[in-house]
Amino acid sequence: MRFLGAVIILGLIFFNASAQAESCSYYFQNTESVRLQEDPYRDYEDVSHPNALAWVDAKNLETLERLKSNPRYSRIYSKALQELNSQDRILSPNFYKKSRFVRDFWTDEQNPQGILRQTTQESYFSGTPQWETLFDVDALSYKENKRWVFEGNVYPRNSISRSMLALSDGGKDAVEWREYDFEKKEFVENGFYLPESKSGVSWLDENTLLVADATVEANVTRSEYPRVLKLWKRGEPFAHAKILYEALKEDLNISGFEVEISQNQHEVFVGVVKNFFEQEIYVVRDGKMILLPVPLDAQSKTLFQGQLFYELKSDWQTEGVLFKQGSIIVFDFNTFLTTGKGVRLFREPMENGSVSEIVATQDYVYVTTLEDVQTRMYQYRLEKGEWQKKQIPIADLGSASLVSFPEDAGYILYVYENFLTPTALYKMDEKTLVTTRLQSLPQRFDPSLYKVEQLFATSKDGTKVPYFIISEKDLILDGKNPTLQYGYGGFSISETPFYMATQELGWLQGGGVFVVANIRGGGEYGPAWHQAAIKENRHKAFEDFISISEDLIRRGITSPQHLAVEGASNGGLLTGAVITLRPDLYNAAIIAVPLLDMLNFHKFPPGSSWMPEYGDPSVPAERDYLATYSPYQNLKPEVSYPEVFLITSSADDRVHPSHARKFAKRLEEYRQSFFYYENKEGGHHGSANSEQTAQRFALERTYLWQKLGGSSKSRKK
Repeated sequence: MRFLGAVIILGLIFFNASAQAESCSYYFQNTESVRLQEDPYRDYEDVSHPNALAWVDAKNLETLERLKSNPRYSRIYSKALQELNSQDRILSPNFYKKSRFVRDFWTDEQNPQGILRQTTQESYFSGTPQWETLFDVDALSYKENKRWVFEGNVYPRNSISRSMLALSDGGKDAVEWREYDFEKKEFVENGFYLPESKSGVSWLDENTLLVADATVEANVTRSEYPRVLKLWKRGEPFAHAKILYEALKEDLNISGFEVEISQNQHEVFVGVVKNFFEQEIYVVRDGKMILLPVPLDAQSKTLFQGQLFYELKSDWQTEGVLFKQGSIIVFDFNTFLTTGKGVRLFREPMENGSVSEIVATQDYVYVTTLEDVQTRMYQYRLEKGEWQKKQIPIADLGSASLVSFPEDAGYILYVYENFLTPTALYKMDEKTLVTTRLQSLPQRFDPSLYKVEQLFATSKDGTKVPYFIISEKDLILDGKNPTLQYGYGGFSISETPFYMATQELGWLQGGGVFVVANIRGGGEYGPAWHQAAIKENRHKAFEDFISISEDLIRRGITSPQHLAVEGASNGGLLTGAVITLRPDLYNAAIIAVPLLDMLNFHKFPPGSSWMPEYGDPSVPAERDYLATYSPYQNLKPEVSYPEVFLITSSADDRVHPSHARKFAKRLEEYRQSFFYYENKEGGHHGSANSEQTAQRFALERTYLWQKLGGSSKSRKK
């Protein structure tokens, strides 16, 4: 997990179990016995079961005693908390159309839960902005005796005087929605309010909300996301709100939103997400729902001068033209909606990377790409019907992303960072491309002590898999360097370079080596890179990760005794899988908020929404391949596993804590030693404020040093 930051191919896919077993020699062969295992730990699936809570309390106490007694812990914790609460941070400004104000959400030592604040654009760009507090989350938490976590807000079009605030109790995905008046700095009396649920809201106008309703069981999908879209007028009981559309129970969720197509044209869109990678987009006109005829797995990117941009996740033939997977297409919204014609190619698919984001201003379109996992940025201008492209200079081995700015301002804002270069915020003039650095983090460490390399490992099927390695410049290649290998590899999420401020203090400065794996399942090389490791091919992600581990050992960078792995959520599945597949290869593993019971993950909301990624355990053929690697079922009493560190949250309503609990109980049954910590709040983030985040980081890094021992630095002394 980054500290301080953490598509289905259409058509039939036939699974050959014997062929998979042959292609992945790590896999257990007797899947029948795995599928038929009795589960003695069902009680631990009940979050509040007394037996489970008593066991959690005992394990938490044991872990805290074992790790907090280590002198490293207090040093790492103090430095991490200082970093988290530092005033030297890049702001996350939000600019608004027709407004002179800039808003920002801020946390520090005095405001651990945070404040929403604002300043003027003039003050913001002065370099010493004067902020006015608009909403204090800590004050509300104190008043209501809850740990409120701010999860964002939404504004009506062309007005920021009021907003709907999303507030989570302890960091859960479920939120309360409350209407807030920024001029009076108070909640609106008798204003819009929705109780805790996974409902979503957007404004149609200042007196009307579009509500994706998940407040009652009848209105949720099987993944417990909203199924019913309502039009809710001010002063009207929510029970009387008009139903605009109902999705199916087996769909993932529904949402509604208004889009400004042009200055004089606004349209209401309804999005019905069929599954994690497919959705239907409808336009509401004259009370009718008109389906936008794009492929279900195509992904909307931006809107520019009435034209919609989409990325294709699979090949699409229309009007006699074949557009390849990974292409960026563009079409005029009005023409396409009425005729289904006019699709044009904007960008060819990339051979060595993927498109990260596309953002439009009044006169330009900006595209950021990953090219061998390094960011490149381009500006496009439409001249006489042709797109003219310019490249914006970005340093190598880094990542950049665009941030909020007024679309008609004549400038853009973006941030850039790499592993050794502090994050900086830049302002670029759209016409001249002249760039000014507005703000930068101070250098937290001496970058001359370290080096960054991008290397490639060869996976089992011959695929070249990139990874970054950050280490001391004078690294001794004797196989004894404590090495932490991080990975995710799922849901088309790319792992890109980030500034190592806290990793340096908790890991690099002790002589540790840090590795970021860019394995299949991620989005680093476009849709095909992701789709290569979904469902029956999930083992490709594990093989890629293991091949990097073996490459590190082959190069003399580390050895199994000094190698640890780390991952969270889907990355927790990754680390859980590789230590059960190859326990001989690792000496430690951080398995955070993980999926580990892959034969039952679909039974806990929103688990069924992930079946397009992993497969459906209720389908025998798909259960068979899930059984080959499901970490919980594949633990064996006769095998010695690394002493892992399992981390979860009782309040995690995204990945159920039973995954970590039952895995730990099975280890306990087999008399295997492990560390376990379950925070009582924090949701899927695992922590609800800076203190909890610093504690978690300090526990993790102390654990790693205890397990992996000395370093090159200590040996040189």
